[in-house]
Amino acid sequence: MRGVLATYLQNVDRIVDELGPLEQDAGEGDDALTDEEQEELAARRQEERDQREKKILEDAFFRSFRSWSERDWRKFENSYFDFAG
Repeated sequence: MRGVLATYLQNVDRIVDELGPLEQDAGEGDDALTDEEQEELAARRQEERDQREKKILEDAFFRSFRSWSERDWRKFENSYFDFAG
């Protein structure tokens, strides 16, 4: 169970690197947009960030825990509850 968090965070870091940078949130010419267009653009960008976050979390979970058995999960759970007391 040692290193679980480190492994998970390393996987998150790798996935973020693989996906590359997010597009700029402040694009050129945004000032020329109407308020409604700016709101739509902001909503679209938020949806893109949400989708990216979901992909990162799902992929990191899969890469980190895909080989875990029920026994591994029980050991992890027991360790957590022992720690949390």
